[in-house]
Amino acid sequence: MLGDYGKAMGCRKSRALGEQGVIVGMLVLLLFAGGAVGTVAAQDGGTEEWSFDTGENIRSSPTVVDGTVYFGSHDNNVYAVDAEDGTEQWSFETGSAVPSSPNVVGGTVYTGSTDDNVYALDASDGTEQWSFETGDQVRSSPTVADGTVYVGSRDGNVYALDASSGDE
Repeated sequence: MLGDYGKAMGCRKSRALGEQGVIVGMLVLLLFAGGAVGTVAAQDGGTEEWSFDTGENIRSSPTVVDGTVYFGSHDNNVYAVDAEDGTEQWSFETGSAVPSSPNVVGGTVYTGSTDDNVYALDASDGTEQWSFETGDQVRSSPTVADGTVYVGSRDGNVYALDASSGDE
């Protein structure tokens, strides 16, 4: 039960504020946000395999590619976590919360942040390949098609960015 899990994790509130999940093989990845704690947990048949705590709310959905779980957190970071054991592979700090769900294409992680930017990060080590500043927060999740990143911003625009360079 999410309420019991939240209590076990030391959350001040017993219900999950943001719950999203994805199935990876036999594991179910769940994102919990309760009180001021954000946790990714992997469960196999109801038994917790691992958990990863960011310390802040998690609003993005996880993306799993090649054994790595990618997600954003309200602690201003994008994370890459090993899907097998939950160890952090890398994190990248943006200027604000990351409610955008990452999209991983061709070894690049694309995501948005409430610091008004779209980011392209190397999926293997989290180094920034490029960033593009929009006119307002980027809460939507980027879509990539035919070498173009499409993403909406709270400035009322949808941007089409070159996936390699970030040029508009």
